[in-house]
Amino acid sequence: MELPETAGFMILSGATLFPRQLLPLHIFEPRYRQMLADALEGDRMFGVAMKLDDGISGEEPHSVAGLGLIKVAVEQSDGTSNVILEGMKRVRLLERIDGPEYPCFNIDPVEPCIADEMAFKESMCHLYGLLSRFMDGDVLKGASGALSESLNADASLSEVVVKSLEVLKTKMESEEDPERLIDMITCTFMQHPAERQVVLGAETLDLRICHIINWMEDQLEDE
Repeated sequence: MELPETAGFMILSGATLFPRQLLPLHIFEPRYRQMLADALEGDRMFGVAMKLDDGISGEEPHSVAGLGLIKVAVEQSDGTSNVILEGMKRVRLLERIDGPEYPCFNIDPVEPCIADEMAFKESMCHLYGLLSRFMDGDVLKGASGALSESLNADASLSEVVVKSLEVLKTKMESEEDPERLIDMITCTFMQHPAERQVVLGAETLDLRICHIINWMEDQLEDE
C-alpha cells in the first residue's frame, strides 16, 4: 500500500502503534474528530505518536511513531467515534504542517536496516533461545494459576489460555522475519509504554533486538 507524504497524528501519553497491531481508540476531542473525518474522506490513514514525557515539551511527540489504517470507525450519537486502527508502518515525523487544527506532519517511512550482519545473526540465535526459556518458564507455566487467581476462572478456561499461548510460542519460534518477531514480542509482552517506545524508535534492527534481549534477560532474572 502506498503511504502518504503527510498524515494527521494523535499525540498521546502512554500509547504506541506497531505494524500489524490493532489499536482500539475512542475519538472524542473536536480536533481529532476532524482528523478522523478527513482521513475517512481520504486515504483512511492517521498515526499515533507517543508524547515526550520530559515535562517541558508541551505536546511534542517522539520522532518515530506508527502510521495506521482505519479498519473500523463507528460514530456514536454524541459525535464521538470508536475506531480500530491497524498499524501499517513505522514512520519518522519531520516538520509539522501548519493549517489543520490537529497535529499533522510530513513523514518518512523507517525501513529496517542491519549495521552488523554477523553480530545480528548471533543476536537472533540468542533471542530464540531466550524466547523459549521465557515462554516456558514465565508465561506458559504460570498462565493457568495466574488466570484462576485473578479472574476466578475454572480449569477449562485456564487450559484454553495455556493452549493459546502454546500456539503463540510456536508462531514466534517459527517466525523468520526479524522485524515481525521484534514487533510481535514487544506488543505481546512489554506492558510499559516507555519500553515499547524505545523498541519502536530504535534506528536499526541491531538496536531493536538488543533492547528486546536486554528486557527479556531482566524478566528472566526476576523469575
